[in-house]
Amino acid sequence: MGTIAPQYLSLRDLSVHSSISVKTLRAFLYHGECPLPHYRMPRKILVRVEEFDAWLKRFHVKHPGIDINKIVNDILNDLQL
Repeated sequence: MGTIAPQYLSLRDLSVHSSISVKTLRAFLYHGECPLPHYRMPRKILVRVEEFDAWLKRFHVKHPGIDINKIVNDILNDLQL
């Protein structure tokens, strides 16, 4: 029988889950533009994994694809000059 993954993580457990330090996660709780959604319990802060994953996607950086054919053609055209 498998274990059930927790839906809510402490900052320490979230740090392991995300490879982000607890100190950085604490700073993100109060980030001006995009604070990390969390639940404050007496002496404990919990973050719902699903909400964290959605929050984290806001920081995804998409790089444009590299067109190798264009680079090669540009080089060949430069060599023919």
